[in-house]
Amino acid sequence: MMTAIIAPKKHFGGVGVALVDRLRQREGVPPNNSPGNYGWVPYHNETMKRLLDDLILDSGVDLYLCTKLIGVQRSKNTLQGITVAGPDGNWGIRGSVFVDATGDGALSCYAGEDFELGDEQGNTQAPSMTAYYSHIDFDRFSAFVVSEGGNYTEIVHRLLPIAVQDGILSSVDLHHPGVFRIQKDVAIVNVGHVYGADCASAKGLTMATIAGRKLATEYIAFYRRYIPGFENAVMTNTASWLGIRETRRIKGKYMLSHEDKANYRKFDDAVFRFGGGAKTDMHASTNSREDYLDYYRRFTSVEKRRDDDYCSFPYRSLVTGKNDNLYVVGRCLSADRIVHAQLRVMGYCMMMGQAAGTAAAFCVEGGTTTQDVDIHKLQEVLLEDGLKSI
Repeated sequence: MMTAIIAPKKHFGGVGVALVDRLRQREGVPPNNSPGNYGWVPYHNETMKRLLDDLILDSGVDLYLCTKLIGVQRSKNTLQGITVAGPDGNWGIRGSVFVDATGDGALSCYAGEDFELGDEQGNTQAPSMTAYYSHIDFDRFSAFVVSEGGNYTEIVHRLLPIAVQDGILSSVDLHHPGVFRIQKDVAIVNVGHVYGADCASAKGLTMATIAGRKLATEYIAFYRRYIPGFENAVMTNTASWLGIRETRRIKGKYMLSHEDKANYRKFDDAVFRFGGGAKTDMHASTNSREDYLDYYRRFTSVEKRRDDDYCSFPYRSLVTGKNDNLYVVGRCLSADRIVHAQLRVMGYCMMMGQAAGTAAAFCVEGGTTTQDVDIHKLQEVLLEDGLKSI
């Protein structure tokens, strides 16, 4: 139940664009979200679920929900199969190529790949719980924001300490992302960060999920009391899964660096483009003002910014380091912590997935390993499918 599809404004392409267009056709995006806008797209969760169901089933993919990876079969540097657990017991799936899109890098870790976790002390970006609020008067809400100066962040920063003093909120989260309209009177609310969460363990993730649900309850009270337009708001549900920003980052053949991004580096084996510069979206690990200001400084950085330029994502950052038939995509991508914070969002993950999926098809068709893919041919096919690279 993510807040929005976030994508590079100038360089988004491929299946992600098609997905947003189809969401719009099904009225799954807000009424004020204009066609052609892909950089920030709040969406209705149930519409997205049904669209993804249809896309997968229409494509002929053999889909298994309700299964969990519990082991692998590996010979030397080749992954031969995986073991999963489901309602009907444990069973195996063999394959010639695998793509780890687990977010936490679970498949890569089972297969012996090296990884990094958080910063030098193991601290990670705080996760968030999201919730749906209904019965919102957006006209009153918009008028309130305008009457208070138009800067919603400044308004929230002024109200949060008052809410803590009044016993409505348990702590001040200066990085409260706010509310995003998705239907006539419905909003998705990123209800706050769960600071200090350990999302790489079952116990830690359990406690963080419970804490996130508690925050959702606090924030509906906050909005009803302090934000005009929310007097009659109802929290209809919270997400079934915590919004995790960071756990493991797999060490692939190449770990993309913030220096690469900041300096708009172009790679010969590029598979897609994205915005360069020093800016990044690395959420804080604690709720201290100092950590928030550090986040804000990074997020608003204009250092080395060039609006007419781009950085490219290299194929070798999709290829794992110890297995010749394993790709890694998404939140567990092969990148350093700072550039990871920019690339972990959905738009970039969609492009990574398309590039790795296409490359995996090349491997299957040609009977080759991930090391032997014809990069120029891959770039040509990706370009035909909407992903510019070089």
